[in-house]
Amino acid sequence: MRKLLLYGANGLLNTLVTYMVYLALLRVVDFRVALVIAYGLGVLLAYVVNGAVVFRRHGSFAFFAAVNVALLGVNVAITWAFVDLAGWRRDLAPLPAVLTVFLLGFLINKHFVFRHHRRIPTTSR
Repeated sequence: MRKLLLYGANGLLNTLVTYMVYLALLRVVDFRVALVIAYGLGVLLAYVVNGAVVFRRHGSFAFFAAVNVALLGVNVAITWAFVDLAGWRRDLAPLPAVLTVFLLGFLINKHFVFRHHRRIPTTSR
């Protein structure tokens, strides 16, 4: 349960940081460029914090990035289904997607991305 809470906290922090980066970049580049850069930095930040703090293991960045791209696809598909097939409001439709992607992301990262890699040593005082 502790790892799940840390994972959630990392997700919230990551969202805040990447949104702030996005807003800052909007002043100097097109919104599409800002979105891609902010998303890429968000994936990198999530990888570092998940490895160092949440799972305390090194993992495969390529696998982590691929998982995040796949989860983005799942998010879009679920949101689309709730809007276009189920008739949900656009502002509420992402909610089931966010919950699904959060839980899938945690399970995939815990059991695959950071599972069989070298443990990060803890420092004791």
